Amino acid sequence: MSSTQSPNYSGTWKLTSSENLDGFLKARGIGWAQRKLAASLSVTHIVEHVGDQFKITIKRGLLNPTSNVYIVGDQKGTKVKDLSGKENTFVVTSEKRESGEVLVFSGYSEDGKAIVQAIRMLCDEGKTLKIFVSKLIEPKAQMVSIFTKQE
Repeated sequence: MSSTQSPNYSGTWKLTSSENLDGFLKARGIGWAQRKLAASLSVTHIVEHVGDQFKITIKRGLLNPTSNVYIVGDQKGTKVKDLSGKENTFVVTSEKRESGEVLVFSGYSEDGKAIVQAIRMLCDEGKTLKIFVSKLIEPKAQMVSIFTKQE
């Protein structure tokens, strides 16, 4: 990828490691059994990225896959249910940072409060996807998921 070319996130991405998954899920109010299940699942993200549109399908082991379509800059956002069944609205923006262009997924509750933010960044010449997730309300928590692109 040249320095002037925007990154393309398309591909099949397999989760290779997570940092602080249990602590993050606990802070989100997820119970012990669901946290242990989440930690044991094989997770794959299938991303179709065309222009400003992203379709992200998440496969978690044998559970039914979930798909959501996000459009960068769409202020209405996309409604997404989390593991606890709560529905949040995600708005996606793109930012140019020193480390390169990143996608910022900001999740909002029904009352409009920013509750979670996920920053997606391609590394290692597009072979690694890092997702930094922060819970913005008390109790605050952060986690990092690292995915490897499958050939």
